[in-house]
Amino acid sequence: MFYKTLSAPITVQVELTTACDNDCLYCYNHWRHDKHIPGANMHRDLLEKVVSDLIDSNVFQVTFTGGEVLLRKKELFFGLEQLIRAGVSCAVNSNLTMMTYEDATKLYELGLRGVMTSVSSHLASNHDHIFQRKGAFDFTMQGIENAQKAGLHVAVSMVVTSHNVDQVYETALAMKARGVMEFYATKASPPVNAVNFDQFMVTQQQLQAMLETLQSLKLDEGIEVGVLECYPLCSYGHTGRYSFVSDRRCSAGVTTCTIGADGSVRPCSHSDVSYGDIANEGLKAAWFGMTDQRDGSLLPETCKQCKLLSSCSGGCRVDAFCCNGSFDTLDPYASPERVSRIELPSNELELLKPGQLLMVPSFLRARAEEFGVLCASEKTMAMPALLTADTYALINSLKGQVFTAEDVSDSFDIPLRDAQKLCAMLVRDTLLVKA
Repeated sequence: MFYKTLSAPITVQVELTTACDNDCLYCYNHWRHDKHIPGANMHRDLLEKVVSDLIDSNVFQVTFTGGEVLLRKKELFFGLEQLIRAGVSCAVNSNLTMMTYEDATKLYELGLRGVMTSVSSHLASNHDHIFQRKGAFDFTMQGIENAQKAGLHVAVSMVVTSHNVDQVYETALAMKARGVMEFYATKASPPVNAVNFDQFMVTQQQLQAMLETLQSLKLDEGIEVGVLECYPLCSYGHTGRYSFVSDRRCSAGVTTCTIGADGSVRPCSHSDVSYGDIANEGLKAAWFGMTDQRDGSLLPETCKQCKLLSSCSGGCRVDAFCCNGSFDTLDPYASPERVSRIELPSNELELLKPGQLLMVPSFLRARAEEFGVLCASEKTMAMPALLTADTYALINSLKGQVFTAEDVSDSFDIPLRDAQKLCAMLVRDTLLVKA
């Protein structure tokens, strides 16, 4: 096995509907490209089953999406209320074209604190063209304003195609002018049953330029940047420079999955492969059935033999299938000939200053696994750290105290150097904070 099997996913995408008021040229949802696939809305009984399974499975984070999630407002509000009440971190992906101030206020009152939306260009005409809807840009901008007025943090995702690849920097600056300081630019991925999608895909050179643009936005404009998919390390090479990319791995069927509006459980939102029906088999049965997502059987031999596989994960299997006809082929952006020239960052741990005061955050979420304990703070719900049972017990014993690494060394009979390293790692993972 390449990956251990968790007792349940860490994060889950829940698609409340397949319907959408836009018709984006780049849309990866497989049902939007096949007239024979019936549309679906997640009805209340199914949603209740989904919510119950998510809570019982101790899932850390749930993202409600679609289609367009605001077409199912009652279901969205219900799902958020139940999950947030149970301590599950929640997020919402929406084009925001229908986001009223009253909706945004309701979401905030339920405990939601942020939404992610899509913007394809700073130019309204180009955005509308890509979304194939006149006025889409203005509707989304109004939705952003309504969300912000209600106190919601707004992040913007830009799907980059051949139609807007030269507009990433200007679009990010336009969003910054509107108070958006979290910006993601991700290359368009081909839907599994689309035709002639090559016309929208960026070249490898354009991909590299896009990453360089994101780095400039981060350094020069102070914008928090990232991508929403994993890319093979050999597609860009500069791992240290683009840490916002190189830190990502393919998590499909490993730490995450998607529940469709019809109840089907898929490894990710790009995939059309179902491993079960949540209404009949339940979430965990489908989750444990995704063994091929974890055992390496979907990886090409080139990646299996690569020295960087553990730091890379081999790129996107769905992209490989769409472009090459088979899951176990190379990601279309992979360039194995680059591997010998790639140097991984050292990731040296920054030790704490002697006497640095520390404390345990007020909120931590944990889940026991056969091989340790997953533990996350509010900031890392999508990427919890894996701890030993002893380390988790140590953290619990320190709750409500202010202490130093030296105190940890003395109280738990741990060599000072080891205690300093342990505390530094826990601070890095936000499981300890500086007091």
